[in-house]
Amino acid sequence: MNYSPNDYIVVIPAYQCEKTIAKVVKEAKKWVDTVIVIDDGSTDMTYKKAKDSGAEVIVHKKNLGKGAALRTGIKEALKKDKKAVIMLDGDGQHDPSYIPAFIQKWEKEKWDIIIGTRFGNKDKIPRKRYLANKIGSAILSFFIRKKIEDTQSGFRLISTELLKKFKLTSKGYTIEAEILIRGVHRGATIGYVNIEPIYFKDGQSFYRPVLDTTIIFIRCVFLVISDRIKSLLTSK
Repeated sequence: MNYSPNDYIVVIPAYQCEKTIAKVVKEAKKWVDTVIVIDDGSTDMTYKKAKDSGAEVIVHKKNLGKGAALRTGIKEALKKDKKAVIMLDGDGQHDPSYIPAFIQKWEKEKWDIIIGTRFGNKDKIPRKRYLANKIGSAILSFFIRKKIEDTQSGFRLISTELLKKFKLTSKGYTIEAEILIRGVHRGATIGYVNIEPIYFKDGQSFYRPVLDTTIIFIRCVFLVISDRIKSLLTSK
């Protein structure tokens, strides 16, 4: 596949990822020239490992949440002249070797958002996580009136032109859903790339399936309503 590695930028939120971040950065840099890691208040060696692996690193002095980290990374990425931003996690749950598949899909189809969906390999997803994700995706799809698959996947590509059209506000895990809400309300097109699900044992992930899914749901209802009100006011 012919493309310019300088046209794309990878943004990685990272918290306590000293064991995985080096590998993630090195693998990502095989496909793009620039990788930005946001060290979200880690107390381990995340910063040094990321820096030594060739990433540009931005540090939050304290842990602010995944959403805050992604917002910082997106803001920095938009200062650079890139076609699209690729987001993936720094804890090893996303395999950077799928990056070319995202780029190929974007170069061919020009979707505004491309989501790395895990539902094509549902047998490898823990039942609790699968049900929480399915329910969350169905609810969000209902509220924004557009069927969307795997709304909580953090592995995705988003065009910089779309990201320039709205301001993100989420600090936590709601950030993935917020991007979809803001994007769809502005006419974004959405495509998918099938990715391999990678899950940790209990205690290895900071995501709490039931509690965090509930929080995301409540926050999404607020975001959908507020975004629609803003749209109505600006259209008058």
